[in-house]
Amino acid sequence: MPDKIGKSRLGFGCAHLPGQLTRAEAERLIGTALQSGIRHFDAARMYGDGQAEGILGAALRGRRDEVALVTKAGIFPASRSPAARAWRKAARQLPGLAKLAPAALRAWAEPRFGQFSAAAVRASVETSLRELRTEYVDALLLHECAPSHVTDELKHALAALLAEGKILRFGIASTWASTQAVAGAHPDVCGIVQVEADGSAIARPPGAQLIVHSVLGARFRAFVKGLECDQARARHFLEHVGITPTDRSAIAALFLQEAQIRHPEAVILFSSTQAEHIRRNAGSAPHAECVQAFQDFLASEALAEPPIAEAQPT
Repeated sequence: MPDKIGKSRLGFGCAHLPGQLTRAEAERLIGTALQSGIRHFDAARMYGDGQAEGILGAALRGRRDEVALVTKAGIFPASRSPAARAWRKAARQLPGLAKLAPAALRAWAEPRFGQFSAAAVRASVETSLRELRTEYVDALLLHECAPSHVTDELKHALAALLAEGKILRFGIASTWASTQAVAGAHPDVCGIVQVEADGSAIARPPGAQLIVHSVLGARFRAFVKGLECDQARARHFLEHVGITPTDRSAIAALFLQEAQIRHPEAVILFSSTQAEHIRRNAGSAPHAECVQAFQDFLASEALAEPPIAEAQPT
């Protein structure tokens, strides 16, 4: 089978599906991404409390061979029962509540991290294949993996899944600090690394395929908020970049363009629950002159202001 990872510059992330959408609406959203030319889709067993893969699989019926499917193992999804959802809502509103809850309750109602035994990874992959309605995934990433999680048992399990044709490649999806640590100790599991964007160049491990997420995360939101709160800064942005400071969609496309130029060999992920934003983002081919003006604007700000807050991993 051909290696399709890295053939598309932009990919669609399914971390927020279904969110407030119905399953049918979420499937149509995937259809919009396909119609807009997106051919790389990023999922995980835990996304949507275990629902995102099923939505993606249903939306890709009959078109599996056209796309690269990447999913993850290592985090089991939380229960989708009404009681579990009520618990998670209460825990968000009362942060101290989670610390007082018995471990068994947390294990039932919250995602379970660090599930990297051979049996757990195989079970995760088998479930993913059923949900995605496919016989293989183009890549399996170890989700929030740390060096201590990488054992000989895990490596043998990955090699077996590879030999069986159930995964075509594997790698890790973690914070940049953990990625560096895993790459230093276990470079053989870092053929693909997926990390968060932070506005700087990322030194990927030698030979690794790079996937970048959260380009439109915390850093983007902080930037837009800064323009909204500072009229002088907004005028400066308009004068130098030529984009209306209140046009969030245009600024989002600019961030994606800038990320594609900053990381020329990477797949850049974005996500949205609005079809018009998907269409616009999918058409955000790098515009060198506009991106250069944007980078000059950021450089001029860096001389006078603290850096914009970094994005958080998802």
